[in-house]
Formats: sequence, structure tokens, C-alpha cells
Amino acid sequence: GHRFDVVLTPESVVVGKVVRASDGAAVAEAPVDVGNGMGVSSDAAGRFRIEGLMPGAYKASAVTDELYGMAGEQVHLGLGETSEEVVIPVHPAMSGGR
Repeated sequence: GHRFDVVLTPESVVVGKVVRASDGAAVAEAPVDVGNGMGVSSDAAGRFRIEGLMPGAYKASAVTDELYGMAGEQVHLGLGETSEEVVIPVHPAMSGGR
């Protein structure tokens, strides 16, 4: 006797590439996050694709034990929209206490 309405909405997607800031070389297996807890790792060519996002503003970042970086700008996505390629330049991470 219960009625349920199921509404499917198209996902929004952020795509991009992680590169070393010093020379532009691709960075493989870098964890990438857009601030929603739905992170992925970059592939062998440094590329990533984060799917299943709601419309909104996202700022991509990548952090490893040795590198860190953040995209220069936020990406604003509408319903079902895929971003243009976001580039995340990463720099050597600083270590302290030596």
C-alpha cells in the first residue's frame, strides 16, 4: 500500500590532470579530492575523473607524502555537467623537525 517516487538526476563530473609544477610531468597515483570525501587517484598519465557529484562549486587538490597542490580556480558545475580539464600543479611537500 505504500507508494515511492524515485527520481534520478544526472551526475556532475570533475575531470583533470595532476602535474609536477616544476616541469609539467604527469603524476601517477596521486590522491585527488574535491572537498566532498569522494576522492580518486590519478592514473598513469596523471588524469583523474571524479563522478557522482551534485551541482555546486568544487576546488580540486592532490596530496601525497611527498607532493601537494591545488587547482588555481574553483569549478562550478550544473546538473549533469562535466568540467573542462582541471590542472593541479603539485609541489614538493615541506618536512619539518630536522
